Amino acid sequence: MRSFLLSKVAIPLHLAFIACYLACVRIGPGSVLEYLPLAWFAAGLIEITLLFPTARKGEEVYDARRRVWISILKDPVFHVGVVGFLFLLLQTLNGPRVLFFNRQTGAWEYAAARIRDFPSCVNQLASVQALFWNILAIPAVLVVRNGLGKKGRLLLLKYLVLVAAMVALYGLVIYNPKASGPRPFANFPDPISAGIYFFMHFCVACALYTNEVGMEIRDKLQCHALFASCLLTLAGALYSLSCLTIAISVGALVLVGIYCMVYLAGRLTTAEKMRMTATGLILIGLVAFLHVVGYPQNRIHDCTAKILSGEWTTPEEQAEREVRVAVAGRMFRANVIHGVGTWGYADANCFGKYTKDEEWDVLQSSEETPALCGNDSLQSLAEYGVVGFLIVAAPFLILLFTSLSRLAVEFKPKGRKSTDSTSSSEHEARPFTDRISPLAFALLIAVGTTFAVSFHFSVFRQPLILFSWSIFFAVFPTLIRKPTAA
Repeated sequence: MRSFLLSKVAIPLHLAFIACYLACVRIGPGSVLEYLPLAWFAAGLIEITLLFPTARKGEEVYDARRRVWISILKDPVFHVGVVGFLFLLLQTLNGPRVLFFNRQTGAWEYAAARIRDFPSCVNQLASVQALFWNILAIPAVLVVRNGLGKKGRLLLLKYLVLVAAMVALYGLVIYNPKASGPRPFANFPDPISAGIYFFMHFCVACALYTNEVGMEIRDKLQCHALFASCLLTLAGALYSLSCLTIAISVGALVLVGIYCMVYLAGRLTTAEKMRMTATGLILIGLVAFLHVVGYPQNRIHDCTAKILSGEWTTPEEQAEREVRVAVAGRMFRANVIHGVGTWGYADANCFGKYTKDEEWDVLQSSEETPALCGNDSLQSLAEYGVVGFLIVAAPFLILLFTSLSRLAVEFKPKGRKSTDSTSSSEHEARPFTDRISPLAFALLIAVGTTFAVSFHFSVFRQPLILFSWSIFFAVFPTLIRKPTAA
């Protein structure tokens, strides 16, 4: 019995601990020492999953372990994850390639790799990081898909939201309103990354709070904790002082808020509705008073003015981003198959090789070689090539296919056969908020918006965002009903 009780919290706690660690360290192109503990975390995650799996009703410990182990081995995510790990391992070991000046061609060129026509890298130390990305995100996805039940996934989401709330609280405590210029929030390297992280968890926190309030038997402590998490993550998204994240956070507040209110409309009494409405109006009034009367020089006002005027970035920042994207495009066209290796874009020699002389004047605002081009997909294509990009993205393409197939079945139009008319009418009579729960809707908003933002900012280069996004993406299809066999 102890193993069954421990299985309910062991895996979610371990994943939450990984999120805590990633939130406490800053990891860049050369921060290999900070990555090393992740290998132990990943190994510990697999061990905990096999020792304390979520058992079904009437299932023995041995049977639960065997079921989870077979399920993981049959999961296509496991197979493509192993292939991706081997690709990244070969890319790391088959390097570094040395840059030299070819007098015959009069140009700088890279020497051939140890094994020709195979993936390689230009910076072996930085390329090691891709291995840690793989052994962290893929096991997390596998555990969510195979090692956790419905209650375990909900508990995992609650733990991740509480971690995000604590990080937001830490950022608010050390926030300096008198600091000039863009200032990273909490321990994040830039405002965009901080804002996107808190935006994702704000959406999930609102849905979890709605789900808890909509239950017949409620846990008041969990309700209060989730409500506080909503406020803290929203504050973190706003005080990241990023025009983009402020805009999408307000948009998410409206969309998810309306959806949650529709969901709760038939589940709350009139007194409860009035109490929640009064609480919301009091909070809105208090925030409006603090920002307009109590603290009119708040820097969020400046961001709001930029959003309303449409000037989210300065012309200099936009020109610099265009140069970074152009350099990444040249890297990809010159290395279409296998790319230049992980963090090859951030390598000074590699970046300089594909940068034109006149473009350096535009990049004068950067003290170092730019590590990010501002487009995750393009930078991944430049560093992994077409082959590596498809291999690395394959697990998430499987999640996308699973999600779309379940959504297609859920919203399949009424069939022509009369035998199916009764079941089809009952299926279509279900309210939309029952077919797509608030949690599924919030995860869809969080995952989809973050992916869209990655085409303009390199948010997935932050391991904490990639880790949380992977878990949210893996949880989403499990909230949609499985297609039943005919």
